[in-house]
Amino acid sequence: MTDSLPLLWLAYAILSLVVLGAGYFAIGFLPRRIRWPLVGLVAGLLWTPWYYAIPATTDDPGFGGFAPAVMITALDLLNRGPGSALLVLSIGALVGAAVGVLISIRRTPPRAGGRRPGHRTAREAYDGRGARQEPSV
Repeated sequence: MTDSLPLLWLAYAILSLVVLGAGYFAIGFLPRRIRWPLVGLVAGLLWTPWYYAIPATTDDPGFGGFAPAVMITALDLLNRGPGSALLVLSIGALVGAAVGVLISIRRTPPRAGGRRPGHRTAREAYDGRGARQEPSV
């Protein structure tokens, strides 16, 4: 029998990337300054890990490990009420949103001369006779 926990994390990572990509394209009608922080918030919710421990009912020491904080928070809320995982999940969401804000406000480098390459002004588009000069290959 092999340890399936690394495979579980790999599957979770791939599925969370699919969810983030689909979510980014689904909210494509929003401007980028709003879209990136929302995607960052969801990424923070999905990718924040937290420790959990399951007590044993017998003499066994129990089981513990790391899992996504969103899953641990959901189980905590169902079992006994909000725990420390909710605080960690909130911090992860805020950090993800902050990274999204940083991505959304990145500056684009200025173009050389302030114009697109190959772009001509209206005066350059006409030759001396007043006729439009069409591009040729």
